[in-house]
Amino acid sequence: MMVARARIGSPLVRPGRIQKVPRRERRQRTTCCSVRAERHAVEKHGLQKETFLEGMTMSAFGVPPVFLIAGWAVGAFKFWKGYRNTTYGDSIAIKTSITALWPILFLLSKSFRGNFNRALKA
Repeated sequence: MMVARARIGSPLVRPGRIQKVPRRERRQRTTCCSVRAERHAVEKHGLQKETFLEGMTMSAFGVPPVFLIAGWAVGAFKFWKGYRNTTYGDSIAIKTSITALWPILFLLSKSFRGNFNRALKA
């Protein structure tokens, strides 16, 4: 049996002494001291691997907000650049409000989808 230091707060710990840790408790331990030990724990014991998106807050659509904001910004930029090809007026107030609200208008209005596609093709 391997000699290891038991976790603090465990019923086996006596201050200042090294305790023998039962095998099943060693297997349940999820903290690793090195990358190699962590990789071994994942392969041997089936612990979940950490992914790129783990820990990121998800929106209601299941997509991280950073990606939603980036998508909105790209769409707004392309719509702003191609605005002259649409059937809307040349007022800066209209142009700004339509550009800011383009995702909502795209979902709700068939005519806006047509104008939006015309703006993107330019």
